[in-house]
Amino acid sequence: MAVEESTIRELLDKTGGTIKTGPFGTKVKASEYTPFGVPVISVGEVGFGRLGIHETTPRVDQSVWDRMPEYLLKAGDIVFGRKGAVERSAQVQPEEDGYFFLAQMESVSN
Repeated sequence: MAVEESTIRELLDKTGGTIKTGPFGTKVKASEYTPFGVPVISVGEVGFGRLGIHETTPRVDQSVWDRMPEYLLKAGDIVFGRKGAVERSAQVQPEEDGYFFLAQMESVSN
């Protein structure tokens, strides 16, 4: 099966999607990370095509995602880093719907 290549602009034009940057600075403090809840996606979780959640992946509880629902990923979104590991990207799978994403990341949404 051949892989279809396109630019982000072509994807946005085709789907009517948008690009969103993760929250910056002190919007999410390290003290808000919890051992349970929704995984926080940063460059370390982005592989080549898929997200990889690790034992050390921080998580946030409902109070954080209730406060910033615009940073919840949806199935089909594409995430990639803006700093470090810029060669990697991942498409959010249905079971990853609702994961939270951080600064240094971009999300292309349908």
